[in-house]
Amino acid sequence: MNRPEEQAAFLNFQSGPTANEMLRYLPDLGERTAAQLTELARAPTIERADRMLAQLDGARTLVSRLRADLIREGVAGGQR
Repeated sequence: MNRPEEQAAFLNFQSGPTANEMLRYLPDLGERTAAQLTELARAPTIERADRMLAQLDGARTLVSRLRADLIREGVAGGQR
């Protein structure tokens, strides 16, 4: 981890968004993901498929972080 971009990515991962910030972002993420899926279905291209894969990967990362925060906070049954 010597390159500046690797260090920045590591620091961003360590101090990423709070659980509340992630929760506020979820509706926007859902709308954007749905729009991209619709566009991919309407006019499939390799580029659109690649963008969709990146979007889904980002969504998975966000939800994984949220889950970890909920576990850390001791949230049971998904209730905040």
